[in-house]
Amino acid sequence: MAIRYTDLPDRRRDRGLIERRWKAREYQTEGGTAISRLVFHRDGERMGDWRKSWTAACVAAGFTKPKVRRDGTPVLDRQGRPAVTSSLRFHDLRRSAVSNATNAGVDQKTAMQLSGHETISVFLRYRITDDDNVREALAKIEAAGRAQKSNVVPLRAKEAYNPTVGTITGTIKAPETIRGLFTSATYWI
Repeated sequence: MAIRYTDLPDRRRDRGLIERRWKAREYQTEGGTAISRLVFHRDGERMGDWRKSWTAACVAAGFTKPKVRRDGTPVLDRQGRPAVTSSLRFHDLRRSAVSNATNAGVDQKTAMQLSGHETISVFLRYRITDDDNVREALAKIEAAGRAQKSNVVPLRAKEAYNPTVGTITGTIKAPETIRGLFTSATYWI
């Protein structure tokens, strides 16, 4: 279920834009005034392909890559310069929105409603995790571990466990810390 325009809080909606466009459906023809069935139109006709505008905006902003033919040779424009195209796809914004929502602390279910994802598997493919996210998560886990009161009761070194007597005998080694992939983790040797 994707979020609908009417689901947005009033302060987030721009009703004025839709109302202005609704009123602007009137346009002039040779026979007089007509009303377009489209909210966004040019003289009653569907607007051109938005991908051209998207590519032009991305190129102007510097999100470009060279156009190449199938054989790998660069495509040249009319002036003989290498032609460029957008390196940013419009759909990339959906990935950014999902990542930004979860990084901002929005719970997963709400983020899925906002992005229109119905299954967790697809949502997780859109959730971009980088090294900074992993470092931050490990720091939170370590901080929570330090803040938590330990409920470990130290054992005294005795001899090996004897089930008939119910005693432990031998030596129990002290806890050690693993350093490496995780910032810290405790285990018993």
